[in-house]
Parts: sequence; C-alpha cells; structure tokens
Amino acid sequence: MYYSLIGVLALLIMFITNHDVLLKRHPSSETPVQKKYRRFLLAVVAYYVTDIAWGVLDGLHLMFWLYVDTELYFIAMALGVLCWTRYVIEYLGNKSFFRRYLHYTGNIIFVGVFVMIVVNLFYPVFFWFDSSGAYHTGIARHIALLSQIILMLMTSVYALRVSARTKDDERSRYLTIGLSGLLMFVLVSVQMFEPMLPLYAIGYMLSCCMLHTFVIENERNEHRRNLESALEREKRQLEELNAAWRMAYTDALTGVKSMLAYSDKTK
Repeated sequence: MYYSLIGVLALLIMFITNHDVLLKRHPSSETPVQKKYRRFLLAVVAYYVTDIAWGVLDGLHLMFWLYVDTELYFIAMALGVLCWTRYVIEYLGNKSFFRRYLHYTGNIIFVGVFVMIVVNLFYPVFFWFDSSGAYHTGIARHIALLSQIILMLMTSVYALRVSARTKDDERSRYLTIGLSGLLMFVLVSVQMFEPMLPLYAIGYMLSCCMLHTFVIENERNEHRRNLESALEREKRQLEELNAAWRMAYTDALTGVKSMLAYSDKTK
C-alpha cells in the first residue's frame, strides 16, 4: 500500500500544476505543440493510475487484477515515453533527419512493447508472478526499459544541442526540456535495477514540475510581455494620431480652430 503513496502524491501535484491544461474546455483551439503536451500529460496520468493501482492490488493480493494492471502499467509507461518524444520534437520544431529518426524510433518501441505484452499473456517473457505472489521480471522487460532509457537520452541530447544554437528565453526553455529528460533518464536507469522503487513516478513528477515552471509559465510570461508591448505601441500610435489631428484642426498662429476644422464642421 505504501508503494502507492508516491503515485498519489505525484498525481495530485500533476492536477494542481497542470489543471488548466488537463481540463482545457476547447482542445480544438490548441496549437500542435499544446496538443502534444496535453497528450503527454494524459499519458503520465494513465501511468500514475496504473502505478497506484499496482500498489493497492499487490497489498490486497488480488493476483488476477494485479496481472492485468501490470500489463496496462507497461503499456502506459511506453505510451508516456512515446508522447514525451513527440512533444519534444514538435516543440523544438527543428526539421532534420534526427527528428524523423526519434519519431519513428518512438513508434517502433511502443509497438514492440505492446506486442511483447500480448505475447506475455501466453508466455512470460515480460514478467510473471510465482505461486507465492512474488513479482519477477523477464528479459523482454529489460529490453523494453533499456530501449526507452536510450530514447529518453537521445531526445534529451537532441534538445540540449538545439538549445546551444538558440538564445534568451527560447534557449532556457529548450535547456529545461533537455534537463528534465536527463532527470527521467537517470531515475529510470536506477529503476531498471530496482523495479520495486517508484523512481519512474518520481521522475515524471519532477520533470512535469520543471516543464510547467520553466517552459509553460515562461511562454505565458513572454506572451504577456509581447501583448503589453503591442498595447503600448497602439497607445502611442493613438496619441500621435490625436496630436496630428489637433495640429491639423488648430491654426498655428492664433491657436483657434483652423479652416479645415470649420470646413469639416459645415459639411
């Protein structure tokens, strides 16, 4: 049961920090980047739900449902990595061969995990539970997790490389994306050898907080500053236009209304 507490905490933090994204009323108005980010968050939520359920079902020794949840757990894990990769390459927007490589690699890994999970129903290549209810991992689980770890690393390095070629706020956002991916890479690498530690959930929790604080909020602040600058320019233009009209309607020598003002008045 205690295993589930980290997942519950991470899920609560997710809804607190990203409720405006997760509960968006008009998803159709989102940009492609926002759609990818929202799908990534939903995949993380699905992972948290299966992770929380795993701890509860294990504590209650409901072996059938625990097996089903474990299958869904690994699918949600692979889906999260896939959505993360798609979000990063969409956000960076850098048209390159490596971008396409990451996209197709993410798809292949997800399909491969899904196929191995189906095979595991008939032959325990991914995981199994013994007669006492103890959890065991198979070779397919290690291959799947290792491939996801490598994909996280490549995606993070890609983001860091792109950040090195940019500047100002854009560079800090790209750098945050790369570092958050490296954080997940480290924690998931440790979990590969310690499967009962909730490091994957912790990695998602910390990375999502970093993305929300240093990427999403930074974008909003930049948009707000641009909007304020545009309003200020419009205000100055309006003041200049009013000043020009006053000059046109006022006689420079006498300070009274000009003939132009009189003509417009009598029209």
